Amino acid sequence: MTLVPFAPEHVLAAAELVAAAGARRRRLIPALPEAWSDPDHVARALAGLVDRGAGLAALDDGELVAFHLALAIDGRGGRFSYTPDIAHA
Repeated sequence: MTLVPFAPEHVLAAAELVAAAGARRRRLIPALPEAWSDPDHVARALAGLVDRGAGLAALDDGELVAFHLALAIDGRGGRFSYTPDIAHA
């Protein structure tokens, strides 16, 4: 397994991971947003994060198996990072 910086070419595979997990969660908790189980919706959201944040992709034989994205936020008292719900799997 290799860790590499998350890049635009990882968005579609990451969206599939999030959507699959979202679909599993929605079966248990139907009140969760349906959009979380839609890979196209998730891909659009992740694409916006790639340009505004930083992240890592875990690749196993070139296949994305996990990822984590975070946004850097300058706030009162310092710099923080924030990971949206759909920005990791």
